[in-house]
Amino acid sequence: MTFQTSKAINLGILREKFPQFVPPFIVVCTEDFLSACEKKQYSGLKSVTEKIQFISELSISNKCKNIIEHLHKEKITPDNRIAIRTSAYGEDGNRLSFAGMYETFLDITVALESLENALLDSWLSLFSQRVLNYQGLHETTGKNHCEIILQRMVMPLYSGVLFSEPLKIDDSLLSIQQGNAAVVKGASASQFTMGQFSVNYPKQAQILKDVVQKLGLVHKQSRLDIEFGFTENEFFLFQVRPVTRIVSKEFNHSIWDKSNIGENYPGITLPLTYSFIRQAYSKVYPSFLKLIGIATDLREQSVLFDNMLGYIRGQVYYNLTNWYELIDLLPWQPHIRSFYDNMLQPVKPIPSTKLTKKSNWQNFRASIKLICLFLSPKGKIQKPFMKRLSQLTSEFKQSFGPGASVFELNKLFLTLSSQFFSVWGLTIVNDVRVMVFFGLYTRFVTAWCSNNTEMINQLAVAKNPASITLLHSLETTAQAINDDLPLAKLLRKATYDGAVHYIAEFPKHLSSRAIQCYLENYGVRFANELKLETVSMKTELKSFLKLMTSYIDKHWKITTDDPSDILYQIPRSIFSWSKKIVLNFFRVQTTKAITMREQFRLERARVFDMARSIFLQIGSVLKETDLLENERDIFYLTIEEINNSANFHNTPRSLKIIVEERRRLVESYEKESLPRRIDSYGILQDDNLVGYTQHSSSRRLEGLGTSSYVVEACEVIVMKELDVSVNVNGKVLVVPQTDPGWTVLFPLIKGIITEEGNTLSHASIIARELRIPCVAKIKRATELLKNGDKVTVNGITGEVIIL
Repeated sequence: MTFQTSKAINLGILREKFPQFVPPFIVVCTEDFLSACEKKQYSGLKSVTEKIQFISELSISNKCKNIIEHLHKEKITPDNRIAIRTSAYGEDGNRLSFAGMYETFLDITVALESLENALLDSWLSLFSQRVLNYQGLHETTGKNHCEIILQRMVMPLYSGVLFSEPLKIDDSLLSIQQGNAAVVKGASASQFTMGQFSVNYPKQAQILKDVVQKLGLVHKQSRLDIEFGFTENEFFLFQVRPVTRIVSKEFNHSIWDKSNIGENYPGITLPLTYSFIRQAYSKVYPSFLKLIGIATDLREQSVLFDNMLGYIRGQVYYNLTNWYELIDLLPWQPHIRSFYDNMLQPVKPIPSTKLTKKSNWQNFRASIKLICLFLSPKGKIQKPFMKRLSQLTSEFKQSFGPGASVFELNKLFLTLSSQFFSVWGLTIVNDVRVMVFFGLYTRFVTAWCSNNTEMINQLAVAKNPASITLLHSLETTAQAINDDLPLAKLLRKATYDGAVHYIAEFPKHLSSRAIQCYLENYGVRFANELKLETVSMKTELKSFLKLMTSYIDKHWKITTDDPSDILYQIPRSIFSWSKKIVLNFFRVQTTKAITMREQFRLERARVFDMARSIFLQIGSVLKETDLLENERDIFYLTIEEINNSANFHNTPRSLKIIVEERRRLVESYEKESLPRRIDSYGILQDDNLVGYTQHSSSRRLEGLGTSSYVVEACEVIVMKELDVSVNVNGKVLVVPQTDPGWTVLFPLIKGIITEEGNTLSHASIIARELRIPCVAKIKRATELLKNGDKVTVNGITGEVIIL
């Protein structure tokens, strides 16, 4: 059979050149699924909707019988599982790659129903919204048919991907991870050069070198992307493709990653927020380096600090390339880099390259300053920060109010932000303390303890963390509302307008004072609290009352681990006293640092709320002067544009036009789904997006267990955005990720599953405090799990079993 599409053609070349390494496969064409009459009918369809409906209603069971017979001839039997991959026309071209655009289905049984569903879904992926957007951006069109690869699944101990450098093959990069899938996935992959890989796996390295040499002649390309797997005695080749777009070395390779930053800025973020946080990052990190005595010329590093973040189609990413440059400025290399990866867990860490050269004296001085700050009493870091923040809050309350001009409001913002950024470096010291102590604790536990996962997951926070104090305040407020029978009755009947009116009418009632006290102390804590465009709970009383409806009928108290026993009880029989002392020391230091980080996060939310208030007031003034249609349109502008308006600088276009253009862009971006990692060369373009989508038929999902508790046969509630009006009582919450604003739901749930996160993420920390299981890094959990599903969640092993 002659293959027509590049993925199938390249797999055929692999089989021809290396038949002993390629698992058996067949290729089918969707055009063969149709009869002559159906072909004529399908070719006459014009709209995508019509084509999708036609394919969805198609029956190909007879064709599947023939395919199963063909699979049997290739020694693929019903006892085997297969991987099914779409191979589209125009994929892996010189100009466009379509990388990650089409569907891959793993672990499919050789049976009529599962085969038919997977084949039709592969065909349908030609018309996914993501593919259509990609085609539209590059002014190209796709074909109505594709080829589909059906390949026997194998069980390698390790899976990997090689990015070849034929001119200097030992510099080729490999990404290896344990696993039996035919693709490398997840953040657990290790990075090697071919030279490093050859030391431990000489036979496998030699095979890969032969593959690169022979296929390089076929493709006449300088670089290849080769997917492979191996055991002790076997080697497998899964796929090869030429790397799209050979890019001149004059263009810098940048890597954009949503790990960690996606917890605070999920989905679309509006321009004002992005311009604010970009400015914050550019000011805070130089302040931190000065604090610890890094004597680099900060002016020379201004490009680095100004570009710590990226804004890609409305979403916030870390510029991982620049972050590693920043990390390389710190002492204790290469360990500090390893600790950074351990805490951040990027999709794919960047291999260590040439480190920034620093003098021994500079390293020594920075090391001493960091150690002194790490081991100093709590007040050494926290007191100066809290004192300065208190002064800024007082200045804000004195200066902020109605009647101020745009110029005065803008000046207030610039003054407060400048002073705030100068002191925020202290919190970065604490973040590095978390990173270092957690990294050392993890390293020692892994080396000394076989049950290391559970020990790491027992990390809690110290006495009275901000998140738990907030929950106790909620309980107190709920009790006050319960004691106020008229108000409690209104909430139980969901008469929220009446409840708001009641509180306004009786402001001195204990319940009203309790609500006001909570909002004063914690009203800045809500979902997406670091997005300036998010409506604050302080100004949206009904949202808070909807939440309290769940709390007033909760008849159990919030319990947490005993603060006096924050150490995991390590059996004496396992460790010597010396090892136990070491583990306890690093555990105590880690928990103290995590607790302080939780407090700093709350204070950061207060600062963002002050900025939100200022910008809303500016928006109101601009609306009154007819420069904006609505006060909330301010969030579509940048700080620079607002500053230009405040200081009467010329602007080429009216603010209304700018807002309208960006609103339309945001609406189009909201329909898109971007990968967690993006690679770019030079100017970022859409065909540099990398990633892929996988589906599995398994009812056992595997992630990262981060809170060592188990809940069985519990109902699922899926929530992609925080909605406090939804009843989550006694259920397992399934979310993309959480930020501190989600804390209010945790006492109501039995467990939590997140698509992102790690041991130090918000969901993991709060789950451990409340003794409920948490499993992170379940990819596409919000799609694979549905409301009403019954699951068992094991926060020790990281398994989620759908019952």
